[in-house]
Amino acid sequence: MTMFSIIKTGLNAINKDFAVLQNNIANTSTNGFKRSEAQFESMYFSQHNNSTEIARGMGVKSIKPRQSFSQGSLQQTGGSLDLAIMGEGFFTLGSPVGRAAAAPEEFKYTRDGSFQLDRLGNIVNTDGLKLLGAGQVGIKIPVSVKVVSGNVVDENGGPIVGPDGTALFIPNKITGEIDTSINSGIIPMIISQINVTDSGNIDVTYDENTTITAAKLALGDFTNEHGLQNLGNSTFSETPESGAPIFGLPKQNTIGKILAGALEKSNTDITDELVTMLRTQQAFNGCSKMLQSDLDTVKRLIS
Repeated sequence: MTMFSIIKTGLNAINKDFAVLQNNIANTSTNGFKRSEAQFESMYFSQHNNSTEIARGMGVKSIKPRQSFSQGSLQQTGGSLDLAIMGEGFFTLGSPVGRAAAAPEEFKYTRDGSFQLDRLGNIVNTDGLKLLGAGQVGIKIPVSVKVVSGNVVDENGGPIVGPDGTALFIPNKITGEIDTSINSGIIPMIISQINVTDSGNIDVTYDENTTITAAKLALGDFTNEHGLQNLGNSTFSETPESGAPIFGLPKQNTIGKILAGALEKSNTDITDELVTMLRTQQAFNGCSKMLQSDLDTVKRLIS
């Protein structure tokens, strides 16, 4: 292989390094973004003969960038459905509301916890993907409820089921049993507040004093998170390298806890990226000078 070809591999690798750095810097303010590091491998040519020359360098090639899943900084927002994970784990996203899920459904995973409530009561992200809770089912909050003899029902009188699969009711403050003396009347009660606890309980308050635990948030974790496939928009999908997801409730085993009213920002450190860019620029200048030197040598030989 000629010197020109070797230098060309170096320039190609440096260009890809620049692209990764520019992407990191461009996403400094992106919620849940995880920076990448360009990775390279040496190329060698082996001679299988009796020559004393065993191997000769052929340049460099770039391989899949390595993602850094270190914790990003937390920014307080005050939003009740702005959620940050402190520690390990990913929010699990399902298919968009109203679209039939594939069989089996392919989940997406993210650290971007900017969610909102749609008019049907589904908790969705900015792309309309459903946030999944315990059992990997979409979290849906009743927008309005009634209380009949202590039982929490929908506008049609049907029972509302909680995250444990049982019908919701208003407990007596002393006995803990259903308080049959509580009735909301004909007019449904409307959501007035949503609170997500650090253990993932989604507590919903209707009107002023009726609070129920409407759902439980579950997180996914991976044995090798560096093997996840980056889908863009701060979302990832599982691969054979990452292993199957391990689902669990916040604060259980190795899974982190939830901080409501905050968002995890990008883990990009702009200072580190600029230092790396200067080093990459020096490598580019070095390759350029070597290329010019090779061209000058060839010109002298021709002339």
